[in-house]
Amino acid sequence: MSIMVAAVLTGMFAPAWALQDGQPWPVVAVSALLIAGVWALCLRLEGRSWADEGLVPDGRRLGQFVAGLAGGVALVGGLAWLLMLGGVLYWQPNQSFTAPLMASGTAYFVAAVLVEELIFRGYALRRLAEGIGAIKAVVLLAAIFGGYHLRRSSAATTCSASVRARPSRAAAPNCSGPPPGR
Repeated sequence: MSIMVAAVLTGMFAPAWALQDGQPWPVVAVSALLIAGVWALCLRLEGRSWADEGLVPDGRRLGQFVAGLAGGVALVGGLAWLLMLGGVLYWQPNQSFTAPLMASGTAYFVAAVLVEELIFRGYALRRLAEGIGAIKAVVLLAAIFGGYHLRRSSAATTCSASVRARPSRAAAPNCSGPPPGR
């Protein structure tokens, strides 16, 4: 439980100095490493291995990963295509897009997803399911996950309104992420 609390607090209260290219990926990356380290320590103390958690790479798992990745890309691409056909989504070249911005954004999303998976679906889910049952564990972690994102989305909404009112980044030092329209 302490792993979840620490990660949630880190995500909610990342300081403004931790932003890199408008994304708090350094803080998220450190969180991911710390969570993975604590997970490894807990496994060692319990006499379990990475294989017990299903994390030993083999051909079958690699095939499942590739199939899942391809399926996800197809689903998101198909959704975007349907939204473009419906006139909801349109494509427009972004002149300010740069390779470093792409690398920074990719690093942020990889680290953020890793943190969420480790906290809400990894070790904590398995241990809670062993202790209180699978259904209760899923419900509890889903509620915590929802609260985590609710808190983050309400902060982002407040931040966006503040940035729109005063476009200077210095005017909204607690905001994480690029100003709207960027």
